Amino acid sequence: MEAWQPGEAPDGDEPDLHPVVLALVLSAIYGLLCASYIVLSGRVAADRATDVPNLAQIELLKGLGFVAATALVFFGLAWLLLRRLAARQRLVRAQRRALLAADRRALTGLFCASVAHDINNILTVANAHVEQLGPQGAPERRDRALAAVRGALADLGGLAKRMVALERGQGEERREPVDLARVARETVAFAARHPRVRSCRVSVAAVRPIVVRANAVALGRVVLNLLLNAADATGGKGRIEVRVLADGETARLEVHDDGPGVAPELRDRIFDGFITTKPDGSGLGLLSVRVTVAEHGGSVALGESDLGGALFAVSLPAEPPPA
Repeated sequence: MEAWQPGEAPDGDEPDLHPVVLALVLSAIYGLLCASYIVLSGRVAADRATDVPNLAQIELLKGLGFVAATALVFFGLAWLLLRRLAARQRLVRAQRRALLAADRRALTGLFCASVAHDINNILTVANAHVEQLGPQGAPERRDRALAAVRGALADLGGLAKRMVALERGQGEERREPVDLARVARETVAFAARHPRVRSCRVSVAAVRPIVVRANAVALGRVVLNLLLNAADATGGKGRIEVRVLADGETARLEVHDDGPGVAPELRDRIFDGFITTKPDGSGLGLLSVRVTVAEHGGSVALGESDLGGALFAVSLPAEPPPA
């Protein structure tokens, strides 16, 4: 079996035609036929005509015959070209349907990988809190650990509901007014025992409640992924600040760290899937952040923090304060 070579038409495909060459060839053939017809028909008319009126009648018939023959030729050419064009359009439509189907399958796989990444983060934190439920733990610590584990189970349930909703084409689960500052504080407290966060100095700065219409579980995953990303950037021993503030009609959640920042060559691709600088990283955390924030009508941007490292800023439409 011969291998396909560049420049050749794949098996089953028609070879590409060069429009300029084809047009020149057809024009030359048409001009040659017309010139031959004019010369030959002129000689025949001169030989057959008996007088001037008879010659005029022959020329008229000759002209009508030329128009009819030309119309047939153009009809044939137009039919062939339009038939070819229709076949190409059918092929393009079929390829577009196949491409959309492949794109949906790829997005489904990417979404499943992102959900698995979030589940792993939640289970890792929950497992750290489970260790506090033993008899050697203080009662108040056991109570906090139990609340954290229950919250993790609720988060897992929220992920499952989201997957079912997306499968049914319903999008993100029900949204309601949520205090973004409260979500940030609760997520920081929940993630405090994560192996990648426990040695970091994490603080939350929020001067007042800032309300957005969102799903609290989804926003918690956004904060958790940004926290883990910042912890990794600082080597698990740095400083992380979560700041919640309002900018007009926009609510902003900023995660700052004092790590080395993001390399310039990665800045344009940092929110794409499977982009990571960690040997064991999945490259799905920031993709999950971008998708979740977009589903809430917001945006996420990368900047430089005044702590010296990276700044990830999430912007969401803010709810108007109560009257």
